[in-house]
Amino acid sequence: MSKKFSPLIRYSDLDLEKVIVKTPVTKTYTAENGTSGSYTKCEYAYASEQNSEGQLKIELCKVKCSPIRKSGEKKTSENNESNKKTYDSYYTFINFDINDPTTKECLDVLDRLHMKLAKLHEPYRASGQLKRFMNTSQTVVELNESFKSLVKWEVDPISNIRYQDKNPTKACTLNYYTDPETKEVFKARFKTPAGEEIDWEILQNSNFEGYPVINFKNSFYSGKEVSTQSKLVSMVVTSITKVEYRDLQEETIKRINSEDPQAKEIVLDQISQIAKMINDRRKQKNKSDDAPLTETPYSPTMTATNNATITFPPAVTTPVIPSPSVSSPVVPTPVSQPIVTPVIPNLNPSANSVTQIPNEVPASYAIPTDQSPNHSPTQVVTPVVPAMDQQYQMPVAQFPQAAPVMPAYPQVQPQVQYSNIPGFSP
Repeated sequence: MSKKFSPLIRYSDLDLEKVIVKTPVTKTYTAENGTSGSYTKCEYAYASEQNSEGQLKIELCKVKCSPIRKSGEKKTSENNESNKKTYDSYYTFINFDINDPTTKECLDVLDRLHMKLAKLHEPYRASGQLKRFMNTSQTVVELNESFKSLVKWEVDPISNIRYQDKNPTKACTLNYYTDPETKEVFKARFKTPAGEEIDWEILQNSNFEGYPVINFKNSFYSGKEVSTQSKLVSMVVTSITKVEYRDLQEETIKRINSEDPQAKEIVLDQISQIAKMINDRRKQKNKSDDAPLTETPYSPTMTATNNATITFPPAVTTPVIPSPSVSSPVVPTPVSQPIVTPVIPNLNPSANSVTQIPNEVPASYAIPTDQSPNHSPTQVVTPVVPAMDQQYQMPVAQFPQAAPVMPAYPQVQPQVQYSNIPGFSP
């Protein structure tokens, strides 16, 4: 069944009483990254003699448009799941000349249409079908906070008043899709005043002026403010101006070449060398996945391209000092020998006698390594003859290169006299 014809409405002939906002419809979606969400939209319509619910397609005043651009995001059709298709999206920026009287009249009509659409959404907000919407008692400027205006105005960030010396704009998506059944491509049509179609490629490299037809399709709400989705479906182009693309740093390039004519050749040579290195690295990677990241392994001396030698200092290796560890002492291999009791000098002399060191001391004597009666191996120890203290005639202990051992003094706890502390009693 073919769609009914929707007549074109010129902005000056728009009857706001014939504008229709249909019942809200909520849909869910799943993004490519797996996240899901929902949105609510209300379709717009216009009641005319030819179609009681035709599309709201309005021809605007003469405007200026920027070159057609391709969006970085792809769109998805809203057909059933089996017929869903993704397609490219194109857009242009429309600029309104606020100093032109006809443009001011057109912008006033769009403001009144904006307020009318807000009032037509009010019943759905009151019934709870729209979780968040606008307050229709607000002015058209205040209304923009919750229901975006049909065109974008520059406003003062504090007072929210529109700047009357700055032209409003509108980012408009171009009609562009492919029929899933017939594979026929439908896109916005641009024509000359003679009725001849203009190739999009020409308009992708030009600024142009003319009279666009905008299809105001529906309102869209996904948790933030409500906006109106629209598309440019047709336009009669009255003027085309070629876009002259100029390098942003063109003057800088000229200045560098005049100051240093060799700079260009040096950079090109460096680029050539790096490109060759990258190409060789790719070839090496194809041969083995374990190929090194650099072509030349590191060596203490490397030669630069200008035959100058670059010498790197040898690497400094920090010696590893083993940390002390607590372990059982190493017991030497025991030797089975009979136990010989050594002669130990008397270390407790009387007041009137002097301790005598025996003339003969055994060369060695055995000390058991274990006190267990079942353990017979012994350790051979060579005794050391102690030196004599000349004053007290006592042997002096000999320690093998060890730090002196401080005598252990008894710890005396201080006695606190609480009676001497004023205001305190035990």
